[in-house]
Amino acid sequence: MGTRRPQKPGGPVKPQAEARPPQSQPPIPPLPGVDPWSMLAGLRLWGAGPTPGAQEPGRTAKPSGKTLSIRLLLGALVGGGGISIGGIFFRPIASPVNWLVWACVTFALVLYSWLECRKAALSVMWCAFAFLVVWHLVIAQPEIRDPKANPSPVEDGQPFTLSWKTDGALWVELSSESRGSGLDKGWQPVEREGRRDIHPEGAGKKVYRLRAGRFFRKTKPTTVTVVVDKPLPPPPPPKPVIDHFEAKPQVIESGDPVSLTWKTRHADTVELLGAGPGHGLPNDRLPVQASGELVVQPATVGDYTYTLRASSGNGGAPPWQRTVSVREPVMVKFESVEFRTGKDNKNANTVLSVRVVDKKQVLYASYTQQGLEEFPIFKSIEIPLKAPGQVRAAEVANLFIEISIAPKGRDDWYFGFTLNATRSDGTPCPTVQPNQHLSQNKRGLLLPLKACPERR
Repeated sequence: MGTRRPQKPGGPVKPQAEARPPQSQPPIPPLPGVDPWSMLAGLRLWGAGPTPGAQEPGRTAKPSGKTLSIRLLLGALVGGGGISIGGIFFRPIASPVNWLVWACVTFALVLYSWLECRKAALSVMWCAFAFLVVWHLVIAQPEIRDPKANPSPVEDGQPFTLSWKTDGALWVELSSESRGSGLDKGWQPVEREGRRDIHPEGAGKKVYRLRAGRFFRKTKPTTVTVVVDKPLPPPPPPKPVIDHFEAKPQVIESGDPVSLTWKTRHADTVELLGAGPGHGLPNDRLPVQASGELVVQPATVGDYTYTLRASSGNGGAPPWQRTVSVREPVMVKFESVEFRTGKDNKNANTVLSVRVVDKKQVLYASYTQQGLEEFPIFKSIEIPLKAPGQVRAAEVANLFIEISIAPKGRDDWYFGFTLNATRSDGTPCPTVQPNQHLSQNKRGLLLPLKACPERR
């Protein structure tokens, strides 16, 4: 029998329940999805609590649904906040090191949002997050890169372009204390990366300052100096120039035309002057174009000087002169025609006709003989011409000689001829035409005369 406990006075004694031996708990398998690193760290999503009245060491009680929801919500808020704040801090930063730091911290925050966290791990995470905030609010320094002005130097009144780039800056300001810089006084906000066209006024050095900042940090002003030069005085207008002035021909006969041609540059006024009466210009001082041509016809014999002048507000060009000599016209009189026969078989009644005419059939000399006999072979026979008048030597090349035989018959005549003419000064002016042929099938020739040779 077992020993009974003494009963308390005043009450019945209740029988004591017999002690039961402890029952062993089956092992709890690990949850799928929990990695070994979390198991080694003592962190996992789900734990198993002991039976009432007993708890095995190394096991955590299974949290309730409400507690688990609160933990997950807090983790999501912390992780999402870290990602958002890190993005704000690092978005303007183009440094690979800063991006790596932000990625590591964000990974830690996300990891916390999915794992149970003890106080030590939470403290380390918040220390890292605080270091990140302090780094970007206090330590990180923005930078201004490649500030430059184009063009530089610049002439007064001409604009230039100021450009710049930044790293890690949330704001950029521009100012200048130089007089006539083209900017308002004080610092002016500008784009973080951009360019601005500036119109400085007045010659001298213009100093422009740029500074950048982010939160509690800002850079020292970066200066850009632009030299503004005084504009060069405009070059004086070029002086007039005469490039060309000619009179052709320079020796003429009275009544012949003369062509005056000229070319000038940078001239406001161009004049053509003629000296002496009868020079052929409408007046002694004729305003003309900068370049051109004019045909004049001096009236009398003599020498005529033509002068070309070009001038402007900047002065004048040295005048050019050309002289034309006008002589008495040389007249030509046709004296005779000389035939040299190579073969002759003309009838006794053959009529020979020689005429010197122009295009309008105006007669200048002629000869007619009826009952022409055969000419001696290989001998010359000169026949005098009747000349009603004289012709100018310059017009001889415009005349024709007409030789014909009539009437129709059995004629056959091979010959050459020389038309003898004399100038008014006594010098000869012959025209030679060899190897001609007239027959019953070809009874006439019309040949152009050659110009009289130049006088020696």
